[in-house]
Amino acid sequence: MFAKETAENHRRITELCAKYFKNKESKILDVGSGDGILLNKIAKSTKINPKNFSCVELDIRYKKTLQDYGFGVKGFDLNTKFPYKDNSFDYVIANQIIEHLYFTDHFVEEIRRILKPSGLMILSTTNLVAIHSRIMMLFGFMPNSLHPSTHIVGTLIKKKGNNPIYGHKSVFSGKALKEFTKVHKFKILLYETQSILLLPKILSKLICKVFDFGTHINIVGKKQD
Repeated sequence: MFAKETAENHRRITELCAKYFKNKESKILDVGSGDGILLNKIAKSTKINPKNFSCVELDIRYKKTLQDYGFGVKGFDLNTKFPYKDNSFDYVIANQIIEHLYFTDHFVEEIRRILKPSGLMILSTTNLVAIHSRIMMLFGFMPNSLHPSTHIVGTLIKKKGNNPIYGHKSVFSGKALKEFTKVHKFKILLYETQSILLLPKILSKLICKVFDFGTHINIVGKKQD
């Protein structure tokens, strides 16, 4: 059910990168790169050399795949200090990663530290108050975005075995994420929520323009002094 929303999220993040990454010689950091498929699409869309991209990925299964794409790869815990110098990157991409972290303030402070003056952060995460989550909570079910156990408990959809997407620690609403971004001295250039489960794309887009009902939250923030 969520594959469609994930694909739409990847499409939109690629679109945002193509729109905002103007400098073809820029240095870009992607945190939590996974299998690199999305980042490879971004590199092709922006026409930026893959050698200009740096990845953070702890899962060693993906290291060779990312290197084969031409990306530089480091593996470290994003809850700790980033091993990069101040003002190292023009752009930082943080797609579907902040919800997995304990220390969200530290995470965004580190992004701000390693960004060059006026550098951009593209931040995307799951939306705590998406319309489907509100409906679930109305009837006493857990929102899909929250994972308090490795087992699937309290959710509307029951499956056998462990929760395959266990790991969300810090889930924001759209309004909260906007405030959080501003508190950490980023000017918001774009804010939106995106994709509503089961609705046609056009209708989903229209509703998300008015209400914060989308499955994902996307923010483009500019580093301020």
